[in-house]
Amino acid sequence: MKASYFKLIVALIILHNSNVYCQYVSPPSLQHKTVKKGKFDLSYKDLVGTIYIDNEYKMATSSISKTAYSTRYDAYHDQMEIEVDNKQYYLPKTLKSQVIFNNKTYEVYRYNNENSFFKIGFTSAKIKLLIKETIKLNQEVESNGMVAYKPKTLKRIKDQYFYAFENSVAFKLPKNKKHFYAIFKENSKTIQKFVKTTKLDLKNNQDLVKIFSYYTTLK
Repeated sequence: MKASYFKLIVALIILHNSNVYCQYVSPPSLQHKTVKKGKFDLSYKDLVGTIYIDNEYKMATSSISKTAYSTRYDAYHDQMEIEVDNKQYYLPKTLKSQVIFNNKTYEVYRYNNENSFFKIGFTSAKIKLLIKETIKLNQEVESNGMVAYKPKTLKRIKDQYFYAFENSVAFKLPKNKKHFYAIFKENSKTIQKFVKTTKLDLKNNQDLVKIFSYYTTLK
């Protein structure tokens, strides 16, 4: 009787360890997709729009796992979502980790005491141009006879520009020209002259890339 009981205990231990192992083979260090507390219900029947920059999953490689996943960026929750075996997970937002698509790359930087995904607009060892993609929720508007009914709507707002140096901290790109040129420090006047001569627009993505690229050539 004691021998049978002992065998049963051993079998249960083996079974328990097997279950743990099966759970472990899920994508490492990934967080199962959940809607954070305080966020609206995505199943809201009249909801218009999407939380994703691209609804369709596309293959992208995570620098953390060195693995390619079906991936899409949730710009409402600021999460990089992957799909594995028909289950959705969030990639961890580890500082300086990258998610590399065929035509764009996202990297994690620190901003406002939080880790956040930024699309890389320009990169060099000296400076980086970062683009923040954001989707906001416009609340439902009830019809009152004067205003027509509007459902809850997810809408992508205008991209915001940031910059970063060698560390992992992102800074918002100043809209004020004086403050903008100041980020280039001792090269500020040279950059200002370059912008004026080439007639570049500080609000234009391609022109900003030209400015940052030129800056990297200066000593």
